[in-house]
Amino acid sequence: MNSLPKEIISSAFIADGGEYAWHSSHIFIALQAILITDRAILGGDVWTIENGKICSLFPEVKGIRM
Repeated sequence: MNSLPKEIISSAFIADGGEYAWHSSHIFIALQAILITDRAILGGDVWTIENGKICSLFPEVKGIRM
């Protein structure tokens, strides 16, 4: 497995838990790099910015995603 290119990593937001997120304008380039480097996507989420904070568009209720 190869590392993601530095320009792909530098365009990502990296969460405290190590998850990567990309702005919608970068997502297709990031997905192509993930494919080429034999990486896998284990899950997904859609985030938005609200009042300067990153928020999930799919909030959890009682520990279960709706």
